[in-house]
Amino acid sequence: MTSDTTRTTGSRDDVADLERAIARRDFWRLVPEWVPRGGYTPPNHDVLMAALAGLRRKL
Repeated sequence: MTSDTTRTTGSRDDVADLERAIARRDFWRLVPEWVPRGGYTPPNHDVLMAALAGLRRKL
């Protein structure tokens, strides 16, 4: 039986493979076509603080 708090960890090879895929931008093949591929706001301090405030409002 598993719980929501159980976390599965992969091998170091899995992590390295994921890092290489992200560096090559191969991860987009896993995302549906309707998801925008660009135009995202860079995660600077102000953006992160706004996101944090929004999440706190949801609690």
